[in-house]
Amino acid sequence: MADKVSVILTVYNMESCLRETMDTVLSQTYRDLEVVCIDDGSKDGSLQILEEYAAGDERVAVYTQDNAGPALSRNRGIDLATGEYLMLLDSDDIYDCEMIEKLHGRAVESDADIVVCRAVEYDHATGAVSKAPWTAKVDQIPAKDPFSCADMYDYILTAFIGWPWDKLYRRSFVEDNALRFPPMSNSEDLYFVFLSLVLARRISFYDEVLIKHRMNRSGSVSNSRTANPTEFYHGICLLKEKLQEDPVRYERMSWGFLNWAFDYTLWNIETLPAGPVRRGLIERLVNGGFPEIELAHHGVGYFTLTADCHERYASLAAELGGAVPCDPRRNDKHPRLSYVVAFFAEAQKRGYKSAFGDMVYWAIRKIKGEEEDGKRHAKDRGALLSYVGAGAVESGCNESEEQR
Repeated sequence: MADKVSVILTVYNMESCLRETMDTVLSQTYRDLEVVCIDDGSKDGSLQILEEYAAGDERVAVYTQDNAGPALSRNRGIDLATGEYLMLLDSDDIYDCEMIEKLHGRAVESDADIVVCRAVEYDHATGAVSKAPWTAKVDQIPAKDPFSCADMYDYILTAFIGWPWDKLYRRSFVEDNALRFPPMSNSEDLYFVFLSLVLARRISFYDEVLIKHRMNRSGSVSNSRTANPTEFYHGICLLKEKLQEDPVRYERMSWGFLNWAFDYTLWNIETLPAGPVRRGLIERLVNGGFPEIELAHHGVGYFTLTADCHERYASLAAELGGAVPCDPRRNDKHPRLSYVVAFFAEAQKRGYKSAFGDMVYWAIRKIKGEEEDGKRHAKDRGALLSYVGAGAVESGCNESEEQR
């Protein structure tokens, strides 16, 4: 008997795009699904759409509740799931019709707790599709597959993005580790996703684009962070506290964790609109108001995992003096300039001999890593060529209404 895969969809006011998502879910070539739909108190026609699909396909089950937010809705979906594997999908994205078949096949083949795939960005307003190679950084992913946190302590939090919808999970792994989303209004994904990646025995990377991730849709959680702008830091603190329960492992991954936390803090501020909320967070950052990222303790020179962090930090600090807010996606400065900044910062703090030694050690590790991952790099460069344009994930494999 085939494994059942539980697809969990949390829905809140998705009337404009819910049918497209449901069609791509129910058109999956892997048929042994249960689709658990949690309507989180929608005020539009979302619930009626879900009930229509449930009436036409016995695999769909609809549950309703007063609005509780995405975290508690996903947790309820996990509690209701009965499949051997589960996926926590966004109810506005578009899924390749072979996505579950491919990810499930890889999970069985590699005995993986988690399988991760690629995605592209889909502009809700224009329909334009953009490549998103940053969603899976192949230079940070081990050459062997499957792999685990022990193979990539420095990169386990940066190789992939902290969202759950591009990942298939073994449900027993989720339950054995009591993995659930914390009750937060935003940024709740990072705790569940990154903790699961750290705890997984075996992770597999399926190097294919299987999802179109909808962007620029008004009303999405990512567009409402200004209401609770410090939730991201609460998520960082929760994750750090949990990781520190295993002090040996945390010691090995602390540099990577803190570098990720610093980069994530910068991103959360950079992507807010200009105004008092953004300025307040910048003031808090430069004045040591986010102590768990340990910026004051280590100094900016410690944060070298992401090449442009030093420039971005300086740019944000300059806004307090009246500089124009910088759009990080349009930063045309040289990407290696921050390494030079970091070198002189470390030299000033610990001396040139120590800083030069660190630089040589980093260079040796970088060269060895590039040699080991050379084959994967070549595969990635070739594969990405096929991801251009709207053909990256075809939604034309939907079945007809009669077939559903």
